[in-house]
Amino acid sequence: MQVHTKSTIVLRGVGLAAALAMTVAACGDSGTKATTPATTTAATAQTTVPAVVTTAAAPTTAAPATTAASAAPTTVAAPAAGAALTLKVATTSLGSVLVDGAGRTLYVFTKDEKNKSNCAGGCLSTWPPLVGTAKAGPGVDAAKLGTIATADGKTQVTMDGQPLYYYAPDTAAGDAKGQKVGGVWFVVDGAGVVNKG
Repeated sequence: MQVHTKSTIVLRGVGLAAALAMTVAACGDSGTKATTPATTTAATAQTTVPAVVTTAAAPTTAAPATTAASAAPTTVAAPAAGAALTLKVATTSLGSVLVDGAGRTLYVFTKDEKNKSNCAGGCLSTWPPLVGTAKAGPGVDAAKLGTIATADGKTQVTMDGQPLYYYAPDTAAGDAKGQKVGGVWFVVDGAGVVNKG
């Protein structure tokens, strides 16, 4: 009983911290070591994405296709040197119409003067002159045929003093798309009478 009393007194006289230390010592070293948890540092993956440089190819502009129908001829083939054009009259929906030997329709320009052409520049691209010398075929009054000199030195055929022209959009024999164009282009008959019908 006395031993127990002394132990109690001793415990009372020792500070709380010392008592805890003594208790641990009495129990022996547990061998417990502080374990530092492994710290995993995730390496930040730095992925370098190579820059992709796209060089845009220069756009290629295709040249528009030019068809025979859309390209207006600027000249009509002249006869071989020394050859004479034979003009004739064709019967059409417009009546008797002066045409060349191939049946292509011929026109006069009412803004022309007697034996003088007033069609120049872009006008000649749409209305190529009938060049060369001409002779009368069936239905044509030979006395009315003549020629004048063009501004570029060619010889243009006239009918009753009126210079004769083709119309570029006429692509086949019998075409007469130039009739009444602008109210100044008309077909004529074999004597040079203007047909405004």
